[in-house]
Amino acid sequence: MISKKKTATDLYLGGSPLTVRGNAKGVLGEKKTKIEKRNTVNNIKRNMDKLLICILFINRFSQTSTVEFISAPTREIAKLGEKLAINYYLSETKGIRLERVYNQTYKNIYETPNFNSYYENRWKVTPSGESSSYSFINNNVQEIDGFTINATIMDENSTDSRITAIVIYDSNPRLLTYPRNTLMEGEKFNVYCNFDIWGSAHISFEVFMNDKQLNSNAIIVFSDGLVTLKSSIIATPEMNNQNLYCQVKLFRSTDDVFSAFESEKSEKLNIEYKVRDIKLASNFSKSDSQAKTGDEIACSATGNPIPKYEWREASSSAILTTNSKLIIKEEWQGKKYFVCTAWNIVDGERNSITERISLTIPESELDCKDRKVMISDPVKFPNNKFSQYRQYYLDRGHLMRLTPGTNAFLCGNPNTCWVQVDLTDVYIIHGFDMRGGRGKYTTTFKVGYGISSVQWMRDNSSNTLIFHGNTDANKYSILHHELPNPVETRYFRIFPITGADRPAVAVELYGCRCGTLQLAKKQKNGIQ
Repeated sequence: MISKKKTATDLYLGGSPLTVRGNAKGVLGEKKTKIEKRNTVNNIKRNMDKLLICILFINRFSQTSTVEFISAPTREIAKLGEKLAINYYLSETKGIRLERVYNQTYKNIYETPNFNSYYENRWKVTPSGESSSYSFINNNVQEIDGFTINATIMDENSTDSRITAIVIYDSNPRLLTYPRNTLMEGEKFNVYCNFDIWGSAHISFEVFMNDKQLNSNAIIVFSDGLVTLKSSIIATPEMNNQNLYCQVKLFRSTDDVFSAFESEKSEKLNIEYKVRDIKLASNFSKSDSQAKTGDEIACSATGNPIPKYEWREASSSAILTTNSKLIIKEEWQGKKYFVCTAWNIVDGERNSITERISLTIPESELDCKDRKVMISDPVKFPNNKFSQYRQYYLDRGHLMRLTPGTNAFLCGNPNTCWVQVDLTDVYIIHGFDMRGGRGKYTTTFKVGYGISSVQWMRDNSSNTLIFHGNTDANKYSILHHELPNPVETRYFRIFPITGADRPAVAVELYGCRCGTLQLAKKQKNGIQ
């Protein structure tokens, strides 16, 4: 049982109150003798000794010990249907009283050694008598066990109390609502979760992604043992292809001690966002920006839908490739500026960003006579670089490209038409391949070249040079023609003289774009 506190009144020494009268010097009469004076002094000394003993005795009894809790839980957490143990540790052996606190009213649960009849079949205590430590155990907690306990201990001199909040939960939180359709960057969406809980809890309820709490406008609603989180979130690119989940933290003694519970994860979110974060990476050193044939420059960017790519020379609108990687070709020489464009379409609008790189591409030592100019490449030489005169029907000059198959440019009649390519830059041409096509062929022809105007190629005797081409027997065979001397030219023209009724022409050139290396060799190679 809890003993009642007693109050002390007067403190006695030897049965009679100790009283000290007069001052420390005593009171002297006129007829005192010397002996009386000595007696008076001795009496004062004896009284002072008694006063000192009294003070020491009072101090001893005023320093009485006080009973207190050494350890008591602030909050206890248990799962519905499982075991809960609450432990209290006291400074000395005393009885303890537990009370249920609800709406500022107190209802008895336990007072050593007895439980209230309402709790005695569900709660147990060890030990059953007075002790300096108690363990209260419930082997099957229910919703009704989610309450607050006021624990009290006392003795004659002191009283100490502790509050313990019991929190009961059932399973993990549940993710109820999240976006299952495609969202746009910046669009708001809602996430709803709930969690079964009973009792007085210090709780944190948040939406997470990749172990990171998302910023949101959140409302927590509690009703009949159910906590519901309603969170409004703004879609960001970082959320694309990621999973959402809800997390509940039930705190114990401090904000650093808690139990965490997580819901199942959502399906991956689909957030559409504009292309961003473009980067260039290469397999060569950027310190000197030196590149060679075959080197690669990779362009990358992020976005949803996945970005597409276009590579161009900075001075041209022609697309070199739609691959994310640009591979340096042997015909690119000298100082070059390339631009990568990454783009996607979001909400019906095309969005693009670009990144530029400057390179120095040393001229190859590969002999120009073995290097194709690649007029067959429509990116390098688009259709508007070809022209013709008196072609067959609606044929256009770009059909003179020598490509796989049997396609070719057709003249209207022999000795009346021509077809040519504008190389844009000045090239040193050493030779060319040629064949027929579409059932036709060119037997003899002239070659024209020039930088600003076209002249016919001549032999060493200054006569117009006549080249011999295909016949009906080998009209699809590719024949290689070497020029008597390399020529420096921008325009290259074929003029069919004889052949089928509509001579066919398909050509590929061999040579190099004029650069430092080629200009240095002009004299040596006898360039015209």
